[in-house]
Amino acid sequence: MAQIKAANVDNYIAKPDKSIPLTLLYGPDQGLVNERAQQLATKLNPQSGEPMSISRYEAEDLASDPGRLSDDAYAFSMFGDSKLIRINGTTRKNLATAFKPILENPPEKCWIIYEGGDIKRDSALRKLFENSVNAMALPCFQDNASALEQLIQEEITANNLSIDTDTKNYLKSLLGEDRRASRNELKKLALFALGEKTITRQQISSLLGNVSAVVNDDIIDAACLGQTDFLQSKLDQLFEAGGAPDMLMWATLRHLQMLHYFLAKMKGSNMQASSIINSARPPIHFSRKNRIIASLKKWDLTKLESAMNRLNRAFYETRFNTSLARSIAATTLLAIALQARKR
Repeated sequence: MAQIKAANVDNYIAKPDKSIPLTLLYGPDQGLVNERAQQLATKLNPQSGEPMSISRYEAEDLASDPGRLSDDAYAFSMFGDSKLIRINGTTRKNLATAFKPILENPPEKCWIIYEGGDIKRDSALRKLFENSVNAMALPCFQDNASALEQLIQEEITANNLSIDTDTKNYLKSLLGEDRRASRNELKKLALFALGEKTITRQQISSLLGNVSAVVNDDIIDAACLGQTDFLQSKLDQLFEAGGAPDMLMWATLRHLQMLHYFLAKMKGSNMQASSIINSARPPIHFSRKNRIIASLKKWDLTKLESAMNRLNRAFYETRFNTSLARSIAATTLLAIALQARKR
């Protein structure tokens, strides 16, 4: 079977098998999936840095017209003796039809990389890649602690900067779970400290204070999904970074109002959750879509209305009783998490 374990993906990307034309990268962290897809593209085809040497497609478009992928894969390349095709996005349509001809009759010197998102184990598309000798399935999962250590090593110490253990732990508390966002924040921090020898807590606070918004999202999703242990750890991180309990209550209330709207719309129109979320305005960041879909399965309109009333009271209590604000916020969110688990 053409698949490898998550722990060995980096080793494979460093030296990929160029005889395999199709590669699927999947996992919940779209930033990590994209980063590894870019690394693989560079290894397979050094010309991938030239925009004109790459064909790019959205999964939804190929599912609607599956023949386009074969036409492009077998066509003569005008920009060298090899070509690279990049595909991203997800679709509810049958995308496997677009890949089957290529798997059965692989083109020469053409590589296709598909960033598939968080694809389930029983997905027909994932099975298609895993069971083909002409395709490779690369699961993109990383332990958060080791992943952050690696990112800090790459972006901070690689720029001839040092950071002590306590400051590093503080920095970790401000970084979210999306690899792309975390790397971008670390790049900014390294640039901000250019000319210095050591990263300080003050530098981190000055530059990355807005990262608490990412932690807020993690906290809110954990509460809505009933993930009590993860919720508590993220609350500790937020409050250690100086996050405001009243604004956390307000952000959670707004999120539950959004879930209430989505559920009401699903009930009234028989639309799927993914369709409603994809059409939301302002757009929902891709890193949260799957978590929001999972949250909708744990709530109904009545439970959401009860939780919103609780949050509304907690918002005012945290504003007018600042000495107990953190305790009020934590207790309220824990109650919501326990309510989510009763579904």
